[in-house]
Amino acid sequence: MLKHSSESLKYTRYSQYHLINVWASNERREDIIKRRLLTDKNFKLTSLQVNPLYKPIFDKLDALAVKKLNELDKSVLWSRHYTKAEFKYSFLYPLIVFTFIIVASINYGVRYRLYLNYIKYGRELELVGKMDIDLEDISSYPPSVMEAY
Repeated sequence: MLKHSSESLKYTRYSQYHLINVWASNERREDIIKRRLLTDKNFKLTSLQVNPLYKPIFDKLDALAVKKLNELDKSVLWSRHYTKAEFKYSFLYPLIVFTFIIVASINYGVRYRLYLNYIKYGRELELVGKMDIDLEDISSYPPSVMEAY
């Protein structure tokens, strides 16, 4: 029994968010609850309903959640499962990245083909004027086309 008693005296990591204090202000309690909602998977907001210290904070956070859910229910575009944040991270940012990559690769590929057609077959295509390419200036050719030249 005495053999393992030293383990109970070991220092554990202290965090201000683990405290539930009687003397804490309501703002401080609200910060603690918001932090626990984000970090603790097992923490449920309904567990605060029975605690008299946290009942006002529960009511406030519950009212904010109900307000936000009502806004989502009334919205035509957004729902509870498909929110603005989910749209932004799962559609908008990937769309911007892929659009940039596709435009850059098409632009590079089309320029390469225009130069190559001019060098190989002597054809000057219509896109040369639209892309403002001077085919007579050999120094403006990309290095990959210069190898073919």
